[in-house]
Amino acid sequence: NYLFDKDAREGTLAEVPWDNAVLIFDEAHNLESFASESASFDLTSGDIASCLGEINRVMNYVQAMPELGERVSLDNLARLKAMFLNLEEHMMQRMPDDERVYSGEKMMEIFRDGMSITYANHAIFLNEVRKLDEITMEMRSGASKGNPKLDAFTSCIKRVYGESSEARCLAKCRVYRVHVSPKDKNGRTISYWCFAPSLAMQELSDLNVRSIIVTSGTLSPLPSYSLELGLPFLHKVENPHIIADNQIHVRV
Repeated sequence: NYLFDKDAREGTLAEVPWDNAVLIFDEAHNLESFASESASFDLTSGDIASCLGEINRVMNYVQAMPELGERVSLDNLARLKAMFLNLEEHMMQRMPDDERVYSGEKMMEIFRDGMSITYANHAIFLNEVRKLDEITMEMRSGASKGNPKLDAFTSCIKRVYGESSEARCLAKCRVYRVHVSPKDKNGRTISYWCFAPSLAMQELSDLNVRSIIVTSGTLSPLPSYSLELGLPFLHKVENPHIIADNQIHVRV
């Protein structure tokens, strides 16, 4: 999973010389679904509440330790909190109560109408959240208490707006669908589902890796598999099926 995570590639795996790397995927008959899932995300009401909790904690830190105000101001923290409160209200009050499915562009609309985040200003938002994440991790003193929800939320923003232009973001949205669960007592979930595994594989290919090797006993037919992943496999080794034709019996 970390191979498909851009943040992990730029952070934990930053020292990997990708141009001399060989990526091997075993049991690759699951690669299509895995790649699609890696390029998708779920955003729940509980996630929004956790983000608000992390903002509140940082506000308490800044009030208790005024020197932190040099890194992030209370005014900006208040603005971030208002943005998440507005998104929470948008999800629960302004969207239809029943289950809905939309085209991928709907996710950009939700972030725009719910938080005023657009392609033009998303980098500013990410920079402010990064400051909060740094303070949160410092206050934890390295203790492992799960991944910050704000950090996970920024991954959602990057998934939607992480292209070199707004036009490219809109083009990428076409292979996505937005699923909004019905509202219940626990809130609701907004899912951004990718239906093109080639999208995640292309991100790996764009690293100019030396080789990508996929292995499995059930990849046939290879032409359609290659098309789904968006990778032209120049070298193929394929064995005949272990079950011969004369061992198959069909009866109606």
